[in-house]
Amino acid sequence: MPKYASDSDDEASAMPAKLFRRQEANACSSGRRQSCGCIALEGQDSVRCTDGWKLPQIPEIVLHEHTFREAATVFHRRFNQALAILLDIACGRDPGLFILAIVFLYILSVVGTCFSFLNFLYLGYVGLQTVPILYERYEAEVDYIAGTLMRDMRRAYRKFDSRVLNKIPGDPVKEKKAR
Repeated sequence: MPKYASDSDDEASAMPAKLFRRQEANACSSGRRQSCGCIALEGQDSVRCTDGWKLPQIPEIVLHEHTFREAATVFHRRFNQALAILLDIACGRDPGLFILAIVFLYILSVVGTCFSFLNFLYLGYVGLQTVPILYERYEAEVDYIAGTLMRDMRRAYRKFDSRVLNKIPGDPVKEKKAR
């Protein structure tokens, strides 16, 4: 004698019962899934059965087409400016920024070989949370060290520019017109 209706010989009519039984077994299996699923079902039933409870009224928001067009225009303008700056960097029109981009990408690749992406993301999050607090605490020391580093980097760039970059043949960089 079959225990379920799906255990009979008629497979076509028993298919929905098999699927339902399989879903029921998956939804209410042992472990964490059972407690989560049963809590969700229980919470849904309790909300449904509450007398006098009505859904909250969500106000209708009316946004004008002009607002979206203005936002799209601003986004388009800024995106094009960013692309123009990236193009200038990639073409080498600003040698200092080009070298800085190369150094930054090299450092990022070296760090990327040491960490997985998830660990790198976590370290970035922890850094974003702790660096402002540490800066507030040690602001004078950080400003002094940053100032000396900037002076040293400017001096090193001037040497590099005079010894290496000026000896590379090419057209002089044209000045941009002020708008």
